[in-house]
Amino acid sequence: MARNKEKLVLLLDVGPSMHGVLSEVEKLCSMLVEKKLIFSKYDELEVVVFGTEESNNDLTTEVGGYQNITVLQDIKVVDGDLVDTLQKLRRGTVDGDCIP
Repeated sequence: MARNKEKLVLLLDVGPSMHGVLSEVEKLCSMLVEKKLIFSKYDELEVVVFGTEESNNDLTTEVGGYQNITVLQDIKVVDGDLVDTLQKLRRGTVDGDCIP
């Protein structure tokens, strides 16, 4: 029986209020991605963080109003690079709001 491919977007607050728990978030998200890598080779994942000083997302460019949100990894098939990305989350310097 064929299994449906899953798409997952991780929205992570990396702002100052979260700095105390980000190391745990990194571990948990890395474990999730490693499990997907082993058992679900064709699932796709995207990583979006808010609380960053810069904005790197299409909505800021096209629409505006989505500041302090960065797409760390566009949606793609899960691979080892995603684990590396999640193990080294940048600490943000501003309070983020994922819903403007």
